Amino acid sequence: MNISYKYIMLAAACLLTACQSNELSEDWTNGSQDANIVKVNATIAGLRTRTNAEGNGDQWTDGDKIRITNVSANAIAGKEKVTFIYDGNSKTFTQDGKDYAVWVDGENTFEAYYPSGGMAYYAKFVLGGDQDNLEGLRKNDWMTATATATKPGDNCVNLTFEHQLSKVTVKITKYNDQFDGQLPIIENPYFPNLSNDDNRISHPYVAGEYYKDDNYSVVKAYIVADAQKGKHSFTGILPPGKYQEGEAFMKFGLGSEKVSVPVNTFLTETGLEKGKAYTFNLTVGKNKASISSVEVNDWTKHDLPSAIVDETFAIDAANHTITLNKEGLLTEDMIKTALGNGHTLKVSGKISLADSYADNNTTYTDDLGTLRKYLQDYAKQNNTPINLDLSDAEITNLPDFTCDHSSGNSYVGEVKLPKTIEKIGKNCFSAQSVCKITNWDELTSLKEIGRNAFWSNINKGDITLPSTLTTLGESAFERNSELTGIVIPAGVTVFSSYTFRDCSALTNITYKGDMTGTINSLFDGTALVTIDLSACTSVPKWEPGTSYDLSGVTVYVKDADMKSAFEANKVWKTANAIKVKTE
Repeated sequence: MNISYKYIMLAAACLLTACQSNELSEDWTNGSQDANIVKVNATIAGLRTRTNAEGNGDQWTDGDKIRITNVSANAIAGKEKVTFIYDGNSKTFTQDGKDYAVWVDGENTFEAYYPSGGMAYYAKFVLGGDQDNLEGLRKNDWMTATATATKPGDNCVNLTFEHQLSKVTVKITKYNDQFDGQLPIIENPYFPNLSNDDNRISHPYVAGEYYKDDNYSVVKAYIVADAQKGKHSFTGILPPGKYQEGEAFMKFGLGSEKVSVPVNTFLTETGLEKGKAYTFNLTVGKNKASISSVEVNDWTKHDLPSAIVDETFAIDAANHTITLNKEGLLTEDMIKTALGNGHTLKVSGKISLADSYADNNTTYTDDLGTLRKYLQDYAKQNNTPINLDLSDAEITNLPDFTCDHSSGNSYVGEVKLPKTIEKIGKNCFSAQSVCKITNWDELTSLKEIGRNAFWSNINKGDITLPSTLTTLGESAFERNSELTGIVIPAGVTVFSSYTFRDCSALTNITYKGDMTGTINSLFDGTALVTIDLSACTSVPKWEPGTSYDLSGVTVYVKDADMKSAFEANKVWKTANAIKVKTE
């Protein structure tokens, strides 16, 4: 009955339009009248998209085709696959041709891929070597998408496509002196060794007939910059994966010579990842070239690179980390790149440093001085301190006044000190009111904390100083208002003046050894409740004339004999209680 009615209506329509054909109208044959027809809204993950070889990056290009398949178990054969084409004017995808897919009852699962033609499908793509033009780049930007949904009111499935390959740009950033200012012309740049027999590539594979080198299929690179100007930039779409040591990463003609660019450790150890965009900076000589550094970014973004790697340093902006393999390399640009919009910075490896940073007007050229200056300026401009991680820096001695607050706002917050540190110089973090050390337990080599090292910081909670410590300087922790407890190792035998003065929240001190020196205003301005001196074999002496107030303090001692000795002392006997520690 319904079929007959439909044909009756079609016949009536043909009469009204003077149509003499007995065929179904276009509206019916392309499924537009089907209540279950699949429509599509397709986007590309990220802000900037496609190969973007020349700095533009529309999400889709007019005429782009995507292929969609309903892979649900109950999908209707013949109505499960469809190609959509992008209309650059309306910014929408419309059905390409008469084939269409339909929604089925319940949950539908779709797989989609771009490009739709040739040898592309969802699980595999054959990479073309014809990438020496923009169209070649675009059609080799293999992307896939999946979606699971029940039929919505607008019949539209929302697809987010993700890049499955790697975008690679090679820039020549330096020519050696052999060229005498006469910049050469680069010809026929390409990426070799991308055979489908190459073990580092599972899929996609490289098409076989575009260009050959050493019996391998290769990818011809798109030349972005004018070769005549010597400022060359080459782009290609490559498979993700690691390279083998000794492989050539790129080749090009340089006059009469064919220059091969060998892979570096980044390519052999990290390799290319899908959805990433890489910029390899080259240094070129007369007949050779080498990779000087690598910048890593999300393909879709155009902000600062998320990583920079060369043989002497590496920057991982995603984790705000700089690793130095050589001293004297740190620059403000490197710090800016690594820090990005974050508020935490880690600097690892070999760091050069000055003897002292006492003179704030001095221009320091060492790594630590550069870091100090940048963080100081950043804090002033943004009114925000930086959390600084030096835990893996190869430093044994933090110089005097390393992060002293002598001019400007406090510029460090949470700080992880080098694990190798042996000495923290005087005034090292002095007057950094928001500074606190967060890795005391890792400082297993620390021997000395200098005078005023942490004066007026916010070291919080209970701290156990490293067992290796032997020197605790005058006023080292003075005015740490959030310090509640401190454990001092046995190696510290002399207590300098004012070590914990005005630590207003300090309620408990534990000392693990024998105090051979005298105490001078050690506890002034604290909130002490207990002092654990149970390791002492003699009564600590007070410097004559020292002010003290032990009226609210309980003192724990070793045994009954020591209890008697403390009770006989004119100062200690004023404590609230003297008790033998039984635990």
